[in-house]
Amino acid sequence: MSSTRYRILGQVGQGQFGQVFCAIDRQTSQFVALKVFNKRELSTRLFLRELRLLTSLQHAHIVAVQTIAYTAKERYLVMDYCEGGTLRDLLVRLIHLSLEKRLQIIINVLKGLEYAHQRQVIHCDLKPENILLTYTATGWSAKITDFGIARLAEEAGYSVIGQGDTGSPAYMAPERFYSEYSYASDLYAMGVILFELLVGKRPFMGLPGELMTAHLNAVASIPASVPFLLRSILKTALQKLPQKRFKSAGEMLKALELAANGLAAEVSTSYHRASSQELPAETPYPGVYSEPLSSPVQCLLANPVTGGSTPTVLPEQHPAKMNKPDWLFLLDQRYRVAITSQAGQTQFQGFTRRGTALPSFSIPIGLQQITQSCPHPYQLFAIATDQSQIGFLIHLKPWRLIQIALALQPEHVLSTPWGYVLMNSNQVLLLGLDGRPLGQFRLAIAETEEVTAITSTEQGFMIATGSGESATLYTIDLQPLVTCLLEQENAMDSLETTHNSIT
Repeated sequence: MSSTRYRILGQVGQGQFGQVFCAIDRQTSQFVALKVFNKRELSTRLFLRELRLLTSLQHAHIVAVQTIAYTAKERYLVMDYCEGGTLRDLLVRLIHLSLEKRLQIIINVLKGLEYAHQRQVIHCDLKPENILLTYTATGWSAKITDFGIARLAEEAGYSVIGQGDTGSPAYMAPERFYSEYSYASDLYAMGVILFELLVGKRPFMGLPGELMTAHLNAVASIPASVPFLLRSILKTALQKLPQKRFKSAGEMLKALELAANGLAAEVSTSYHRASSQELPAETPYPGVYSEPLSSPVQCLLANPVTGGSTPTVLPEQHPAKMNKPDWLFLLDQRYRVAITSQAGQTQFQGFTRRGTALPSFSIPIGLQQITQSCPHPYQLFAIATDQSQIGFLIHLKPWRLIQIALALQPEHVLSTPWGYVLMNSNQVLLLGLDGRPLGQFRLAIAETEEVTAITSTEQGFMIATGSGESATLYTIDLQPLVTCLLEQENAMDSLETTHNSIT
């Protein structure tokens, strides 16, 4: 990229027409998304049409274009950056939200869609991958991206049933398979997305040809577990004929807002684990070895390279109390980051090894127990202060914030070469580096024993406990367990990749 105004932090997306990067604007110190178009795939005429289309849309729930650049070698859009990733990430990988939160995401999207339709702009490729998330003080906020890409692609001669960003068969209205589109086509796609949020799967599955047949002829089967008001909305949105669907995005929005208000008092608003966060059916019990200590300890230091079979045991200490929590992490030989969290805000301050401050930024989330990943220094794991069963994976380069629902409320968080150990009393939860659970087990520790220190080793981890004047050191060997679970996880990833490639 020829421009030096933006410092690239890393690639966050890849499409048929180019790449998307996370970057920092050197002039404003703000995070931005750079969407770099592939000149060979999208002609200058179509690119300029895309620019006019995007710059005309300015709404809280539409990813805004801040500026544009066009040179002989490259063209890119400078857009709002959404650190929460896509709705697909939220659906498949890490967490299911309460019904209220799920409906609020659809309401956000419909508000943006209503605004676009009022300006005669049709999206043509609505799907979870084109709904981005950013975190606010009230939770996730959704924004629509990639307006008009599918329509422009059709004009460039790409098949809407093929691979890439030219149209997604799983979310396409029947008329879209004949290269026709209208405002109602977007509402049909919203019906499919709403169905997936409520049911956990799309109404129709299969290969592109099978999906086309289903969208043209089959009637979606809506489970009885879906509340009546929402079943009615789904039936209208998924009508085969465009004229039988909602007359406008505003009409669908009003129907969904009324349903959400009516259901608010009837359903739980808590977080729930997604299917990807369900623990394996059986978790092999690890090897646990114990030995008495001469006195209680407050800190354990083990060498993870040599295995840490002989830890350094420090006597009990009483660290000075601070008004607010502080963390300092070494990211590499050049950069460090200091983090403070209080009153529902967490601030990140980067600086060089010489002490030169970098632009700071904050997120509207209070965090505790922030831990640095062993293999990836730019990745952190933290627990929400107001909801201790919610964790966050924090990627500093490129900037990403991933929310995870946890199976316990951790009192201790430990980083390992393969992931994280979360512990509450004698319950242990193992997470992979991507936040997915590897297993859960209970240690044979008496209720009177209090965990006073914890450290990782090459084969697992160690904990020190105290009960009155007595103390015990436990060594937990996780190597066979983690090896087995990682093999199972890799096999599931391969199946998931194969499944996504054909649907």
